[in-house]
Amino acid sequence: MEWTIQELAARAGITSRTLRHYDRFGLLAPSRVGANGYRFYDPAAVARLQRILLMRRLGMGLPAIAEVLADEVNALDGLRAHIAALEEERDRIERQLRSVRHTLEALQAGAKPRMDVMLAGFNRVAGRRVTFAFRAATARNRRISS
Repeated sequence: MEWTIQELAARAGITSRTLRHYDRFGLLAPSRVGANGYRFYDPAAVARLQRILLMRRLGMGLPAIAEVLADEVNALDGLRAHIAALEEERDRIERQLRSVRHTLEALQAGAKPRMDVMLAGFNRVAGRRVTFAFRAATARNRRISS
């Protein structure tokens, strides 16, 4: 199965221009280009785009993403790192939810919320750990595969 650039862009919630930019930057080449110039993407390309979109959402720039992808031994390593980063992001969001709920409950009860709890999960430094988790997981998987 393959998708055209338009199909992939629509399903990923991005533009075909973004996909072309990723190709020019060396992040995501089409699986093949038809005689008519149409770009086609296979499941391996979609898995790579999945990782790129996650890293972009985590605030990583294209050079950092290129570095992470270049360090991957294979797609399985990338997917393992992707899962680790998603789990880290989920944990951060859960901390933020607990923090906001604490603030809401305290205010509804007429009490002062604990300031240390109010900002739990909002620390940008903690978010940067996800970037390092990506790199560490990729490096660890590369060592295991060797």
